[in-house]
Amino acid sequence: MIPRIFIDRTGKVPRSASILGVVLVVAAVALFFASRRETSDDLILGGHLFDLDNSSIEGFLLTHDGAQFRFDRDTVENNHGYWTLRGATSDFLNQGAVAQFLVQLKEARGGRVLPGTEPEDRRYDFNGPESLRLTIFTSDGRRQSLAVGSSNPVTGHYYASGVGRPGCFPVTEVIQHRLASLPASLQLHVLLPRFERDLIQKIDLQYGQETHLLRRMDQRWWIRQPAKGSIALGSAAGAYHQQYDDRRMMDDNQVWLLGNDSAISRLLYETSEMVVNDIPATRWAQPRLQELELDPPWRRVTLHGAGINPDSTEASGDLLEIGFGPALDNDRVPALRRGNVLMTDAESLRSLGAPLGDFLDVGAVSFLVAASDSLRIWRSGELLIRGFRGEASEILDMSRKRPMVESWVTTFPTRDMRPGMTELAYQGLVRYMITNLDRLEILAVLPPVMDRRILSNEERVVMEIYTPQGNQKLEFGYLNADYLPHGSRSPVGTEDSMAPVALWRPQTGQLLQVPGHILVTLRNHASAMVRR
Repeated sequence: MIPRIFIDRTGKVPRSASILGVVLVVAAVALFFASRRETSDDLILGGHLFDLDNSSIEGFLLTHDGAQFRFDRDTVENNHGYWTLRGATSDFLNQGAVAQFLVQLKEARGGRVLPGTEPEDRRYDFNGPESLRLTIFTSDGRRQSLAVGSSNPVTGHYYASGVGRPGCFPVTEVIQHRLASLPASLQLHVLLPRFERDLIQKIDLQYGQETHLLRRMDQRWWIRQPAKGSIALGSAAGAYHQQYDDRRMMDDNQVWLLGNDSAISRLLYETSEMVVNDIPATRWAQPRLQELELDPPWRRVTLHGAGINPDSTEASGDLLEIGFGPALDNDRVPALRRGNVLMTDAESLRSLGAPLGDFLDVGAVSFLVAASDSLRIWRSGELLIRGFRGEASEILDMSRKRPMVESWVTTFPTRDMRPGMTELAYQGLVRYMITNLDRLEILAVLPPVMDRRILSNEERVVMEIYTPQGNQKLEFGYLNADYLPHGSRSPVGTEDSMAPVALWRPQTGQLLQVPGHILVTLRNHASAMVRR
């Protein structure tokens, strides 16, 4: 029936009223569908899969290939927001990758519901080998689940169900592949979570059945002497500790030998920050643990330090552990982390593949100069360098991220003796010398000699070091082998056929052969002084 307001006096419907009626009908239909689209557009016609506020997501569960993986946001107060992985695999996660995955979930879209389908329609194999299911848990108690079944061989899309839709609908292969890549794509892709190196107080190194212990004491690293004694340390370190005892201490009724801070810092880097190139599938990796020499590991490193493990689901927050098998080739080294097999780079074994003695301090001066308060260096009775530790500046050893040569100030030569130098270069006179001395290696360990004629007077260099514990004197010069004790080992040969150079400590008679470049450096410095 046509409403009376659209009929004129003759009983006919005016043309303008007809047009208005059509407009009203169209508007009513549009309003009806608009109201439906507000609640059903994404559910029927296709659109965003999930109604998500990422900040409200407390966790998500993936079921795939007969296994379940649970990802949870940590609720511990001082660790809130850290994502953990449990279930069929327990491992560390890449926190940035998890955040990016959640963004991708929020943006994921599905196609319109296929006519004549029902939820998890049997035709689309939602229990088949390719199927997977993702369930998201939010802080308000809601659950949103998405099931993905078989693929369409023509379009390449996958059939999906759930998330409130009344039937099945297509999703892109990108979505299916992204979910199927879990958990490996979200697992940590460096060997261990990041930690502050200064927090590490103890390191256990397990080489097969033998365990070596490294401890930080008095701000230096020390290595427990092996049960086999110095012979287990390798030739250089073993020779030193057999001859001299100034780099050892007793603690807890055990003998500890001074460690090399730089070598141990390199070990920490290689066993924690190296990139994981691949995480093989569990079904491939687990049967091969013994074949890869991961059960037990060929090498195992256990780090101890307060709070270094960020995963509160682990038994201890003060421990991190990683195991290694021998290199398969130049690019693949199997590693074991929390029961998961990883493939990393051969560089991770540079330190672990070397003798234990490489972790010992075998520097000629053993950081003695850098730790002193002031020093003077004389050559042939002439003062070359004088400096002291100030408070104005520092040079950082970037491999250890902490000061190595701190606040050294040059006082001789004086500033007016080097007028053309920048202030940085001028202060670098003493700093450069200290750094060179700190890195001076031992070429051969020689027996102690108390006769000062063991060094030639020609180009003899005397170094006076002042420390709170007392003053020390070191002397460098060409070695007079005639004054070595009878039966002593001969100095090692030099590439340039120069006479061997030695470091001698008059107080103890300690004698070490060192590279000859130290005398060349001081000779060049003296020549520059003469030319000024």
